[in-house]
Amino acid sequence: MTITIYHNPACGTSRNTLAMIRQSGEEPVVVEYLKDTPTRERLVELIKAMGITARELLRQKGTPYDALGLADPNWTEDELIGFMLEHPILINRPIVVTPKGVRLCRPSEAVLDILPNPDIGDFTKEDGEVVTRKALNPNPERTPMATIHVFDPALCCSSGVCGVDADQALVSFAADVDWAKTNGAHIERFNLAQQPMAFADNATVKGFLERSGQEALPLILVNGDIALAGRYPNRAELARWAGVKEATEAQQDSCCGGKTSCC
Repeated sequence: MTITIYHNPACGTSRNTLAMIRQSGEEPVVVEYLKDTPTRERLVELIKAMGITARELLRQKGTPYDALGLADPNWTEDELIGFMLEHPILINRPIVVTPKGVRLCRPSEAVLDILPNPDIGDFTKEDGEVVTRKALNPNPERTPMATIHVFDPALCCSSGVCGVDADQALVSFAADVDWAKTNGAHIERFNLAQQPMAFADNATVKGFLERSGQEALPLILVNGDIALAGRYPNRAELARWAGVKEATEAQQDSCCGGKTSCC
Protein backbone atom coordinates (compact mmCIF):
# COMPACT_ATOMS: atom_id res chain seq x y z
CA MET A 1 0.00 0.00 0.00
CA THR A 2 1.59 3.27 -1.13
CA ILE A 3 0.82 6.72 0.21
CA THR A 4 2.51 9.77 -1.29
CA ILE A 5 2.67 13.26 0.17
CA TYR A 6 3.75 16.29 -1.84
CA HIS A 7 5.45 18.02 1.04
CA ASN A 8 7.02 21.32 1.99
CA PRO A 9 9.05 20.80 5.18
CA ALA A 10 8.93 24.53 5.90
CA CYS A 11 5.12 24.42 6.21
CA GLY A 12 3.50 23.58 9.56
CA THR A 13 0.34 22.24 7.92
CA SER A 14 2.42 19.94 5.75
CA ARG A 15 4.47 18.74 8.73
CA ASN A 16 1.32 18.04 10.76
CA THR A 17 -0.16 16.09 7.85
CA LEU A 18 2.99 13.99 7.50
CA ALA A 19 2.97 13.29 11.23
CA MET A 20 -0.68 12.18 11.08
CA ILE A 21 0.10 9.76 8.27
CA ARG A 22 2.95 8.26 10.28
CA GLN A 23 0.79 8.08 13.43
CA SER A 24 -1.66 5.99 11.39
CA GLY A 25 1.07 3.39 10.92
CA GLU A 26 2.06 4.28 7.35
CA GLU A 27 5.42 5.52 6.06
CA PRO A 28 4.62 7.57 2.95
CA VAL A 29 6.70 8.42 -0.06
CA VAL A 30 7.70 12.03 0.61
CA VAL A 31 8.07 14.23 -2.45
CA GLU A 32 9.55 17.63 -1.65
CA TYR A 33 7.91 19.26 -4.64
CA LEU A 34 9.94 22.48 -4.42
CA LYS A 35 13.02 20.40 -5.27
CA ASP A 36 11.33 17.64 -7.28
CA THR A 37 8.53 19.40 -9.14
CA PRO A 38 5.91 17.13 -10.71
CA THR A 39 5.63 17.06 -14.47
CA ARG A 40 2.80 18.90 -16.17
CA GLU A 41 1.08 15.59 -16.84
CA ARG A 42 1.33 14.56 -13.19
CA LEU A 43 0.10 17.92 -11.91
CA VAL A 44 -2.89 17.77 -14.26
CA GLU A 45 -3.63 14.24 -12.99
CA LEU A 46 -3.50 15.39 -9.36
CA ILE A 47 -5.79 18.36 -9.97
CA LYS A 48 -8.30 16.15 -11.77
CA ALA A 49 -8.16 13.49 -9.04
CA MET A 50 -8.81 16.11 -6.35
CA GLY A 51 -11.85 17.38 -8.26
CA ILE A 52 -10.68 20.98 -8.09
CA THR A 53 -9.49 23.60 -10.55
CA ALA A 54 -5.95 24.83 -11.04
CA ARG A 55 -6.97 28.13 -9.48
CA GLU A 56 -8.16 26.35 -6.35
CA LEU A 57 -4.70 24.80 -5.99
CA LEU A 58 -2.88 28.14 -6.22
CA ARG A 59 -1.21 29.36 -3.05
CA GLN A 60 -1.23 33.10 -2.43
CA LYS A 61 0.61 33.69 0.84
CA GLY A 62 4.39 33.83 0.53
CA THR A 63 4.36 33.37 -3.24
CA PRO A 64 4.66 35.57 -6.37
CA TYR A 65 0.86 35.34 -6.78
CA ASP A 66 0.33 39.10 -6.54
CA ALA A 67 3.42 40.04 -8.51
CA LEU A 68 2.32 37.82 -11.39
CA GLY A 69 -1.23 39.18 -11.33
CA LEU A 70 -2.74 35.73 -10.88
CA ALA A 71 -5.96 37.10 -9.40
CA ASP A 72 -6.89 38.12 -12.95
CA PRO A 73 -9.82 35.83 -13.87
CA ASN A 74 -8.71 35.82 -17.53
CA TRP A 75 -5.84 33.39 -16.91
CA THR A 76 -6.74 29.96 -18.31
CA GLU A 77 -6.35 26.69 -16.42
CA ASP A 78 -3.44 25.76 -18.69
CA GLU A 79 -1.72 29.08 -18.05
CA LEU A 80 -2.15 28.76 -14.28
CA ILE A 81 -0.63 25.28 -14.37
CA GLY A 82 2.28 26.75 -16.32
CA PHE A 83 2.86 29.33 -13.60
CA MET A 84 2.83 26.59 -10.94
CA LEU A 85 5.43 24.57 -12.83
CA GLU A 86 7.63 27.65 -13.29
CA HIS A 87 7.15 28.70 -9.64
CA PRO A 88 6.41 25.51 -7.62
CA ILE A 89 5.88 27.57 -4.46
CA LEU A 90 2.52 28.47 -6.04
CA ILE A 91 1.37 24.85 -5.58
CA ASN A 92 -0.55 24.73 -2.33
CA ARG A 93 0.41 21.99 0.09
CA PRO A 94 0.30 19.28 1.11
CA ILE A 95 -1.26 17.06 -1.52
CA VAL A 96 -1.71 13.47 -0.32
CA VAL A 97 -2.36 10.46 -2.53
CA THR A 98 -3.69 7.24 -0.97
CA PRO A 99 -5.64 4.22 -2.24
CA LYS A 100 -8.78 6.00 -0.98
CA GLY A 101 -8.29 9.23 -2.91
CA VAL A 102 -6.30 12.40 -3.45
CA ARG A 103 -6.72 15.45 -1.25
CA LEU A 104 -5.26 18.90 -0.70
CA CYS A 105 -4.99 18.52 3.05
CA ARG A 106 -5.82 21.94 4.38
CA PRO A 107 -6.44 21.76 7.26
CA SER A 108 -4.04 18.93 7.95
CA GLU A 109 -6.74 16.77 9.54
CA ALA A 110 -8.43 16.46 6.14
CA VAL A 111 -5.94 13.66 5.50
CA LEU A 112 -7.88 11.41 7.89
CA ASP A 113 -10.69 11.11 5.34
CA ILE A 114 -8.40 9.30 2.89
CA LEU A 115 -6.14 7.31 5.21
CA PRO A 116 -6.62 3.51 5.21
CA ASN A 117 -6.45 3.69 9.01
CA PRO A 118 -7.93 7.02 10.13
CA ASP A 119 -8.29 6.01 13.77
CA ILE A 120 -5.05 7.55 14.97
CA GLY A 121 -6.33 8.54 18.41
CA ASP A 122 -5.59 11.99 19.80
CA PHE A 123 -3.15 14.05 17.78
CA THR A 124 -1.32 17.14 18.98
CA LYS A 125 -0.46 19.69 16.34
CA GLU A 126 2.74 21.70 16.48
CA ASP A 127 0.85 24.69 17.88
CA GLY A 128 -0.43 22.58 20.77
CA GLU A 129 -3.97 22.04 19.48
CA VAL A 130 -5.20 18.55 20.35
CA VAL A 131 -7.63 17.01 17.89
CA THR A 132 -9.48 13.72 17.78
CA ARG A 133 -11.11 11.87 14.91
CA LYS A 134 -14.59 12.44 16.35
CA ALA A 135 -14.02 16.14 16.93
CA LEU A 136 -12.53 16.59 13.48
CA ASN A 137 -15.36 15.00 11.58
CA PRO A 138 -18.26 13.34 13.44
CA ASN A 139 -19.47 11.97 10.11
CA PRO A 140 -16.40 10.47 8.39
CA GLU A 141 -18.34 10.04 5.15
CA ARG A 142 -18.73 13.78 4.86
CA THR A 143 -15.97 16.27 4.02
CA PRO A 144 -15.46 19.05 6.58
CA MET A 145 -17.19 22.18 5.29
CA ALA A 146 -15.38 25.24 4.06
CA THR A 147 -16.29 28.86 4.69
CA ILE A 148 -17.37 30.59 1.49
CA HIS A 149 -17.40 34.38 1.20
CA VAL A 150 -19.00 36.02 -1.83
CA PHE A 151 -18.02 39.60 -2.63
CA ASP A 152 -20.70 40.95 -4.95
CA PRO A 153 -20.52 44.03 -7.15
CA ALA A 154 -22.82 46.92 -6.21
CA LEU A 155 -26.32 45.43 -6.16
CA CYS A 156 -29.72 46.92 -5.43
CA CYS A 157 -30.23 44.60 -2.47
CA SER A 158 -28.42 41.88 -0.56
CA SER A 159 -29.05 39.23 -3.21
CA GLY A 160 -29.55 41.40 -6.30
CA VAL A 161 -32.86 39.62 -6.90
CA CYS A 162 -35.42 42.39 -6.89
CA GLY A 163 -37.78 43.96 -9.37
CA VAL A 164 -39.21 42.38 -12.49
CA ASP A 165 -35.98 42.49 -14.52
CA ALA A 166 -33.68 40.60 -12.14
CA ASP A 167 -30.56 39.12 -13.71
CA GLN A 168 -31.19 35.39 -14.23
CA ALA A 169 -27.63 34.59 -13.15
CA LEU A 170 -28.32 36.27 -9.80
CA VAL A 171 -31.66 34.48 -9.47
CA SER A 172 -29.98 31.10 -10.07
CA PHE A 173 -27.11 31.87 -7.72
CA ALA A 174 -29.44 33.03 -4.93
CA ALA A 175 -31.34 29.75 -5.25
CA ASP A 176 -28.11 27.75 -5.17
CA VAL A 177 -26.91 29.62 -2.08
CA ASP A 178 -30.21 28.92 -0.32
CA TRP A 179 -29.90 25.25 -1.27
CA ALA A 180 -26.33 25.04 0.00
CA LYS A 181 -27.17 26.77 3.28
CA THR A 182 -30.09 24.40 3.79
CA ASN A 183 -27.55 21.58 3.53
CA GLY A 184 -25.33 23.17 6.16
CA ALA A 185 -22.93 25.22 4.02
CA HIS A 186 -21.30 28.29 5.54
CA ILE A 187 -21.81 31.08 2.98
CA GLU A 188 -21.77 34.83 3.54
CA ARG A 189 -22.32 37.51 0.89
CA PHE A 190 -21.05 41.09 0.87
CA ASN A 191 -22.54 43.80 -1.35
CA LEU A 192 -20.14 46.53 -2.48
CA ALA A 193 -22.92 49.13 -2.43
CA GLN A 194 -24.06 48.29 1.10
CA GLN A 195 -20.94 46.89 2.83
CA PRO A 196 -17.90 48.67 1.36
CA MET A 197 -15.89 48.26 4.57
CA ALA A 198 -16.02 44.46 4.22
CA PHE A 199 -14.11 44.89 0.95
CA ALA A 200 -11.66 47.43 2.37
CA ASP A 201 -10.94 45.42 5.52
CA ASN A 202 -10.11 42.17 3.70
CA ALA A 203 -6.52 42.33 2.40
CA THR A 204 -7.14 39.68 -0.27
CA VAL A 205 -10.21 41.45 -1.63
CA LYS A 206 -8.62 44.88 -1.42
CA GLY A 207 -5.57 43.69 -3.34
CA PHE A 208 -7.77 42.03 -5.95
CA LEU A 209 -9.74 45.24 -6.53
CA GLU A 210 -6.57 47.30 -6.79
CA ARG A 211 -5.27 44.97 -9.49
CA SER A 212 -8.43 44.10 -11.39
CA GLY A 213 -11.03 46.73 -10.51
CA GLN A 214 -14.70 46.44 -9.61
CA GLU A 215 -15.47 45.15 -13.10
CA ALA A 216 -13.86 41.81 -12.14
CA LEU A 217 -16.41 41.15 -9.39
CA PRO A 218 -17.94 38.91 -8.12
CA LEU A 219 -15.06 37.43 -6.14
CA ILE A 220 -15.42 34.12 -4.29
CA LEU A 221 -13.14 33.23 -1.38
CA VAL A 222 -13.04 29.71 0.03
CA ASN A 223 -11.36 29.55 3.44
CA GLY A 224 -9.85 32.95 2.70
CA ASP A 225 -8.32 32.04 -0.66
CA ILE A 226 -9.54 33.16 -4.08
CA ALA A 227 -11.46 30.33 -5.72
CA LEU A 228 -13.28 32.16 -8.50
CA ALA A 229 -13.61 35.65 -9.98
CA GLY A 230 -15.60 37.28 -12.73
CA ARG A 231 -18.69 35.04 -12.49
CA TYR A 232 -20.87 33.32 -9.93
CA PRO A 233 -20.24 29.65 -9.18
CA ASN A 234 -22.74 27.02 -10.16
CA ARG A 235 -24.36 24.60 -7.73
CA ALA A 236 -21.80 21.87 -8.39
CA GLU A 237 -18.95 24.22 -7.50
CA LEU A 238 -20.69 25.37 -4.32
CA ALA A 239 -21.33 21.77 -3.37
CA ARG A 240 -17.70 20.79 -3.91
CA TRP A 241 -16.33 23.71 -1.91
CA ALA A 242 -18.85 23.28 0.90
CA GLY A 243 -18.50 19.51 1.08
CA VAL A 244 -22.16 18.77 0.47
CA LYS A 245 -23.65 16.33 -1.98
CA GLU A 246 -25.87 17.39 -4.83
CA ALA A 247 -29.20 15.62 -5.21
CA THR A 248 -29.07 12.81 -7.71
CA GLU A 249 -30.96 13.15 -10.96
CA ALA A 250 -33.44 10.58 -9.72
CA GLN A 251 -34.09 12.67 -6.62
CA GLN A 252 -34.45 15.84 -8.67
CA ASP A 253 -36.93 14.13 -10.98
CA SER A 254 -39.00 12.56 -8.20
CA CYS A 255 -42.59 13.51 -7.52
CA CYS A 256 -42.99 16.99 -6.01
CA GLY A 257 -39.24 17.52 -6.28
CA GLY A 258 -38.32 18.55 -9.78
CA LYS A 259 -39.26 18.01 -13.39
CA THR A 260 -42.51 16.13 -12.88
CA SER A 261 -45.82 17.85 -12.19
CA CYS A 262 -47.52 15.10 -10.21
CA CYS A 263 -48.21 17.44 -7.30
